[in-house]
Amino acid sequence: MVAELANISSTVFAKTPLGQQEIQQRSLGLPPLVRRLLVLVDGRRSGAELSVFVPGHDVVPMFKDLLERRCIEPVARVV
Repeated sequence: MVAELANISSTVFAKTPLGQQEIQQRSLGLPPLVRRLLVLVDGRRSGAELSVFVPGHDVVPMFKDLLERRCIEPVARVV
């Protein structure tokens, strides 16, 4: 997981089944911006592409939170 965090901007993430469940049930009590990021994770856009949707905020801790909660997983790297 540390390697993914070091390269958040070039990593593509997808929702896990737990992440999909969180979208529907809101059981984890995610902060609004973290939840927004989870909703936007689609398995196609990189961390850099998703960061534009939370301007003025550091997305690394948000991605770290979602990874630690197992709501997302890395699926690819963009060059």
